[in-house]
Amino acid sequence: MTFSRVLGEALVLWYGGWSVVNGGLTLGVLVAFLGYVRRFFIPLTDLSQVYNTYQSAGAALDRIYEYLSIPADIDKSNELSIQQSDFRGGFSFEGVNFAYGDVPIIKDFDLQVSPGEVFALVGPTGAGKSTLVNLLTRLYEIDQGKISIDGIDIDRIPIKKLRRMISIVTQDVFLFNTSILENIRYGVPSATDAEVKEVAQLINAHDFIIKLPDGYQTQVGEEGVKLSGGQKQLISFTRALLADPLILILDEATSSVDAYSELLIQQALETLLADRTALIIAHRFSTLKQADRIGVLQKGELIDIGTHNELLLNNSLYCKLFKKQSNAVIRENKKI
Repeated sequence: MTFSRVLGEALVLWYGGWSVVNGGLTLGVLVAFLGYVRRFFIPLTDLSQVYNTYQSAGAALDRIYEYLSIPADIDKSNELSIQQSDFRGGFSFEGVNFAYGDVPIIKDFDLQVSPGEVFALVGPTGAGKSTLVNLLTRLYEIDQGKISIDGIDIDRIPIKKLRRMISIVTQDVFLFNTSILENIRYGVPSATDAEVKEVAQLINAHDFIIKLPDGYQTQVGEEGVKLSGGQKQLISFTRALLADPLILILDEATSSVDAYSELLIQQALETLLADRTALIIAHRFSTLKQADRIGVLQKGELIDIGTHNELLLNNSLYCKLFKKQSNAVIRENKKI
């Protein structure tokens, strides 16, 4: 199309210029014809771009269809007909083993968490903490062992009901390019505006939301680009509380926020964790204040369980991680 447009302009200039030189055409008419040629090709160029967009969209749809056509690996043959009200929220890992290919990640992992207990996991990077979260939510299937919720194997719990019972707040919060209100009630579309605002007040998110130009109707941009890290995290906490899960998982939920936002989040945690089973994975030891027990994970193995003070006295790895975090906080404060 570009070649046709340039060729048309060249022909008009050649013939029109020859006519102007010979007195058969005025310069104004020539300029007008050049404008006509350009205007003629604009809609044709737009149509060609539409065709290109259509081709790209068709290729993308083929890829999406290919992805959606992949059969699920989850076996539903032994699922039970159970209600969410039958559960209290306790969960356990019994002799769990898991490997990525031939690389073992989780080894003979045993853990019992009672209903309403807040259990924290700490360990160096790559110890397998996030993998345990993926196993509990059946994003991965275990190789050996058993994972249960209130004594019922998660393999026998319908996958939709299992994931309604669990909410996860991660370090990298994903927000859709829509309003704050719609992002909060993403997990509970039937929630009213009043219910969303009530939960936001409990999580300390209401105050910053109402100060935004359009309040709860403020558009957050792609992946929440218009909000700070702390604001996105507070919205994520609000979304989790609105879903009212039996089991709450916090996977490094405060590791990338500033000190003020972390203070707000710590206050919100008291509300979020009340009467709820929770699994906290954290590098910041300030988050562990909410935990009833803390487990130390090293190379996929649970090497110790205890309170913060007990582990400081008896576990060298925990003590090392705590000192490393404390020194990092001191350096950060000095910079401020």
